[in-house]
Amino acid sequence: MNISIAIPARFASTRLPRKLLLDLAGHPVLYHTWKRASAIAGVEEVVILADHEEIRRAAESFGATVWMTDSQCSSGTARIASVAERFRGNFILNVQGDEPFIDKKLLENLVAHAQDFGGDILTAAYRISTWEDLENPNRVKVVLRQGRQALYFSRSPIPFLRGVEKEQWPTQRTFWAHIGLYGYTKSLLRSFPRLPRTALAEAEKLEQLQFLETGHRIHVLEAPQPSLGIDTPEDLERARKLLGV
Repeated sequence: MNISIAIPARFASTRLPRKLLLDLAGHPVLYHTWKRASAIAGVEEVVILADHEEIRRAAESFGATVWMTDSQCSSGTARIASVAERFRGNFILNVQGDEPFIDKKLLENLVAHAQDFGGDILTAAYRISTWEDLENPNRVKVVLRQGRQALYFSRSPIPFLRGVEKEQWPTQRTFWAHIGLYGYTKSLLRSFPRLPRTALAEAEKLEQLQFLETGHRIHVLEAPQPSLGIDTPEDLERARKLLGV
C-alpha cells in the first residue's frame, strides 16, 4: 500500500492567533511538524494543505510541497478529502500542523500497520494516568472494544465507574485519551463528502463520531505518551523550554 502524509494547516486560530507561523527555535511551528513527518520512511509524499497565502509562503520557504485548499473546510478531514484524488498514496495519514513534537515511532507504527490494514481508519490513544486528564474536556476519551476497535469517543470521562471515588478511577481500570492522528483509505475519503451529519458528532463536536455513527471501523494503536500540541500561549512557552529557547 502506498502512503501519503497530509498536514492540514489552518491559518485561523482562536486561542493562539497565527499559531502555525509563530517562532519556535528559529522556525515556524509548522516547520517542526513537517520536518518530523518528512523523516518517516516508506512514505510516498508529505503535503501541507494550506488555506491562506501566509501559510503557503511560509511552507514553500522551508521547501515543503503545498496545495491550496478552501478556507471554508470544516475540519482537517474535510480539507484532505477535498484534494484526495491528488495524492499518490492510496492511504493518507492526517498529521495536525500544530504537533511539532509528534512521536516519530508512533508515525512509523501507523505506517507499518497501514501496509496490511483491512479496515477504514487508523488512529492512536494513550493511557490516562491522572484524574485531571480524565476530567479535562479537551482530552478526548475513547472506549475500546476487543481487537482495539473504537467503541465511542467523548469529552466526558468514560466509562463511568459506579461506586468508585472519581479521583481513584485511573487506578481502577485503563482509560484512554485519543491522539488526533488519523489514517484513511482513499476510498473512504472519496465518500466523506457524502456522509450525513450525525447527532452524536454534533453534540460532542467530534468528527470521529461521524465515522462510527455511519458504520465505519476505527482501529486504535497505543501511543506511549501524549504529544505536546500547540493550542495556547502556555503550550508555546512549554515547547520553547523543551527546545531550550
